[in-house]
Amino acid sequence: LTNKSKRTSCACLLLKALGARTINIAAKHILVPVIFALIIALYGARQEFTEFIVVLFGGALFYCAPHLCWLAFQLAIKPSGIVLHAGYIGATLALFLIASLWLLPPDQSGLPIQWMAYWPLAAILIILLSGFAYLFTRLRSS
Repeated sequence: LTNKSKRTSCACLLLKALGARTINIAAKHILVPVIFALIIALYGARQEFTEFIVVLFGGALFYCAPHLCWLAFQLAIKPSGIVLHAGYIGATLALFLIASLWLLPPDQSGLPIQWMAYWPLAAILIILLSGFAYLFTRLRSS
């Protein structure tokens, strides 16, 4: 086998092992913080291309971190579809809640301190929503 075909077969095996459905769901949910980062980068970066790139990738990494943590966790435990979506919804809800505190009454201080609460809030909402979804599916099945 050539190197290219080895890489292709490894990628296919990885997708099969992880579950193409799971990866597809994760990709759709992770698009939300990526689009948010793109909007912030377009709005925030003045006219410097390098500033735009730094803001885009830094913002995408910051905003996607709770989603990526949930992705890693759910690949390890393989929850049901409802629990899977509930975790991503918790992370996205945290993003919307913190962004609304930052954007709706515009932060004039230049120190968006509320963003320090983003990751802890996301963790709490992921645990709560996925926990409730898990309990709901367990109670419904019994």
